Amino acid sequence: MKRLLLLVLFIPCALSAQTGQSSKNLAEALTAHLLHLEADPNQVASIANFSFTRDAGTFNLKNGKIYLTKPFHDKVVAAIFIGEGTFSMTPPTQIEREHLARFYKTQSLEKKFTSLFLIFNDSTLTEFQLKNTFSIAEISSEVNDLLKAHCRYIADKDYECLSDDNSEILNALLNLKHSPLFYASITDRTSGSLSGSISPLSATSWSSDPLFFEINPYDVENVTLMRRNANGKFQFSKEIISMFSEKSYSSLPIYLRSQHKDMFRVNRYTANCRLGKDIELDAVTEIEVEPYKSETEWLYFYLFYKLKVDSVLFNGQRASFYKPYESSEIWEDSYERTSCWIQSDDLFKSGSKSIIKIFYKGEIIERIDNDFLIRASTSWLPLAYTTYPTTKMYDITFIYPSHYKLACTGSKKSENTNKGWTTSQWVTKNPLPSFSFNIGFFRSYKIKNERIPEIEINMSEADHLEIGAELVKEGIGTGKDMEKQVGADIANSYSFFQDMLGPNMVDKLYVTETFGQYGVSFWGLINLHWSTFQRTDESGDDELLRSHEVAHQWWGYGVTHRTYHDRWLSEAFAEYFGLWYTQIALNDNKKFFKFLNDYREHIVENRNSLFEKLIGADQEAGPIWLGTRTRTSTTEGDDDLLIYEKGAWVLHMLRNLMLDLNTMNDDRFKKMMRDFYQTYAGQTAATEDFKLVTDKHFGSDMSWFFDQWIYGSDIPKYIFSYRVIPTKEGKFKVYCRAEQKN
Repeated sequence: MKRLLLLVLFIPCALSAQTGQSSKNLAEALTAHLLHLEADPNQVASIANFSFTRDAGTFNLKNGKIYLTKPFHDKVVAAIFIGEGTFSMTPPTQIEREHLARFYKTQSLEKKFTSLFLIFNDSTLTEFQLKNTFSIAEISSEVNDLLKAHCRYIADKDYECLSDDNSEILNALLNLKHSPLFYASITDRTSGSLSGSISPLSATSWSSDPLFFEINPYDVENVTLMRRNANGKFQFSKEIISMFSEKSYSSLPIYLRSQHKDMFRVNRYTANCRLGKDIELDAVTEIEVEPYKSETEWLYFYLFYKLKVDSVLFNGQRASFYKPYESSEIWEDSYERTSCWIQSDDLFKSGSKSIIKIFYKGEIIERIDNDFLIRASTSWLPLAYTTYPTTKMYDITFIYPSHYKLACTGSKKSENTNKGWTTSQWVTKNPLPSFSFNIGFFRSYKIKNERIPEIEINMSEADHLEIGAELVKEGIGTGKDMEKQVGADIANSYSFFQDMLGPNMVDKLYVTETFGQYGVSFWGLINLHWSTFQRTDESGDDELLRSHEVAHQWWGYGVTHRTYHDRWLSEAFAEYFGLWYTQIALNDNKKFFKFLNDYREHIVENRNSLFEKLIGADQEAGPIWLGTRTRTSTTEGDDDLLIYEKGAWVLHMLRNLMLDLNTMNDDRFKKMMRDFYQTYAGQTAATEDFKLVTDKHFGSDMSWFFDQWIYGSDIPKYIFSYRVIPTKEGKFKVYCRAEQKN
């Protein structure tokens, strides 16, 4: 999917916590404890030359004092060391070592620190107490000031709850019978400097301080090195530098490795949602859940930050819950979510399926005159955190004012209107990874063709008349019958992809106009930015946008990428098939090659200017395989550049390698792509799966190609030379030489 970046107004606003009882429950009380840690004057130890190791990270406390924090329910969960120490780490894989070197010019990191803040539920406390003597000592203000400064990096922007990026800390401490957690914040800064803001001029000085090292029990790649994100909208957010599986996991044979580290799975959502006259949501959602780990005390969901939970029933009984809620009238972020914690019961702990019923309401749609922007495209339903994409069944009923039109994921089972209100029920025939909808003042245009599913184009016509009048003043024309122009590209590209890959399971495709995302697809539902309904640009951008989103019905939903490493299997594949549509279906080689040439220039010239080199802003881009991790505060935009554009070039190179140069026939490539789709349709696929299919159709091991273009980041330079020598027979011999550098 592609999105436009939106500039939004930001103001601080109050955050209140919702709980299932008048007094603080365990989740809320633990959150308050973590955000207001204090050193325990009865638990202070002087330390000299004490070392301990956590997977790839080693901490050497040379000289100083360690302070345990006051316990929570008789359990110590944090500590701080103040003194002299060093932290060292060498990632276990070549890809991660090379990526570390892109940031720090070394494949093995070593950092000095003057304070080390730890949160843990592993063996850390036991190790400290066995090898050091703790006693009573006076606590200076510096100690607690440093504790609060370190805690700034686990808190939300208002310092009211833990941020979503640090939810695993609360998760591990609430579910103590799960695998252990270890979190370290490492710095040589003072408390004032550590909790200060970053200005653009000083951002480079934050590149290695503070650093954060974590072992997260809920991720497969659970060992993470992070740094402060200098460009984040929230000054204390973190970004990942290195991420890999712990030694005990990665050393196992593949067939013995666990497929997930989830606590539970969601089987089904059943929801009744009322969208009021002002489009506010009032919902009752039932979630069928099944435990993977019977020791789970608290279940963790995401729910949009503007939604307020009123109550929760767990198997029919009132349950404790904790959901931070933001009451600001300002929309801060299009995709912001917050955590929702729900306490389980004894039936769930025994391993049986359970039903959670959640009552909640709030704003999820921003209205600008007669235009609508759904800020919570999927998190209006409570979403479970999962290590890999999972699929669920959905049965969703909406009640809304009849002058609106609504389109959804899934199939419409029923619809009726009574006294100005419409009730429509939408169900899924097969499990899907997500569910979304769109609503607005739409006029529908339907396309029926027996070769493809019915397509319904939903366009906000009134606004385009007003926009068109303004564009005319600027000398810009407006397209005629735009619903038909959009519909033609949707239908033609759908037919093209179906011929190439085979049918998918969509019964009807809804296409709606949105004033938010540039383009985003769900199963059977595509939201397109309003601009593509205004006119069709001659550059081919609109055809590419429309066909790219249609291609996601095959690449992204027909076959779902397994992890962030494999996201290019969705986005690059959709991008290249969109380009292919412009070439073949529209019979336009010129547009096709212009897009590819533009992409090539973007890739080769990325941070390669003289100015960027002079100021040290020429950090090398990472490989495609690192997916969304390639975008950091010093590599802005690299995720789109690599996942979309370089990934599309990878497919183009494979297509050319398989081309019959005598006939210019590319049937081998078509067969390979069709084979890959049909092999993994309805499943998740990884890059390694695509390589297996590639090996099969090339008839040889293609590791050399994947190592260079997917797992590697070097851009080779080819030098071509030739000479022509006449022969005695009056013919010519041509000698060619191709040399690869880099």
